[in-house]
Amino acid sequence: MALRPIILGNAPSAGSSLLRVMLQRHPAITGAGELSILDKRGLYDVSPQEYRRNIKYWLDKGYPTSYLGSGQKLFTNLEEYSITRDEVVKLALDSSSYADLLQRFGGVMSKAGRWLEKTPANVFAFDRINEVFPDASFVHIIRDGRDCVASLVRRGLTPFRAVSRWYYSTLAGIQYRNLSNYYELRYEELVADPKGSIIPLVKWLGETALSDSFWEPTSHDSNGNLSRLDGWRSDAAGEVSTSSVGQHETEMTSDVVSMMCTVCLSAEGRALLHANSNVSVAESPAQLQESLGYSVEGLSTTVRLKGTVRSNVRTELKVWQDKSKRLYGVNVPCETALPRRRLALM
Repeated sequence: MALRPIILGNAPSAGSSLLRVMLQRHPAITGAGELSILDKRGLYDVSPQEYRRNIKYWLDKGYPTSYLGSGQKLFTNLEEYSITRDEVVKLALDSSSYADLLQRFGGVMSKAGRWLEKTPANVFAFDRINEVFPDASFVHIIRDGRDCVASLVRRGLTPFRAVSRWYYSTLAGIQYRNLSNYYELRYEELVADPKGSIIPLVKWLGETALSDSFWEPTSHDSNGNLSRLDGWRSDAAGEVSTSSVGQHETEMTSDVVSMMCTVCLSAEGRALLHANSNVSVAESPAQLQESLGYSVEGLSTTVRLKGTVRSNVRTELKVWQDKSKRLYGVNVPCETALPRRRLALM
């Protein structure tokens, strides 16, 4: 049986939780929390010998996505699925490679319906996931960077991490526009017109038409789990609302404004982008914002970045990279950086 998973990938706080909850109301689609198993690019390339030697350690300690992805643990939120960790360990030990493990796990998940996986960092590995699941459908949801960053800062990310996550995640995702199994939609359109966004997507996925009950909100997701995180303005399983559109107007700080205009790709970040893409690379988050058709109002290149902020960024990067080298023995790339010179808007 061909495995046809639905893979969501996007910047965090771009709306994938809302999209996941809505799609799972379809009787043919099943899924739950973020598993953090498809986004680990390094694991796709390990040799069979290295896989057998280290898989138990990785299941216990994790494996880094990247600095920006930052997710380390594997098979997170398993309690929301109909499989135990012991069963996952057995699958892992019976597998010959990480790709083999993913296929076996995907087969188990697909027995209950069409498996949907929504870890945001999946967007960093659409090409590798496509190799393992050639019949997968990739859905990339895009959101106004100013609102997305405001949400991430409210959830506790530093301005550099928040801006970088939106910038690199979104940039990585649009590199796959040339894939025939790639679908793109916008958060603002989803919340303004849910039916106008979901019905074409479900049709593209090749699933049956939606019943009236599909549009009835609940206070929980389809697995009975609460669907609201700290820092969110609304419940992903409740009434669809446009209340978070334009939130940057009251929440965007000068540090965020400066980061949106000065953060740029590092050499490692550029190398990690999809090699066969014909999408031109925006040289800053503000340029990406503009190239996507969003407003750049409020993003002024005259806002200066404090020296202490630059120093904190360097410390943040070093701490994460040192930790990853110590725990996993790998050099974790930093996809973005602060340039010496300020970049002008296009």
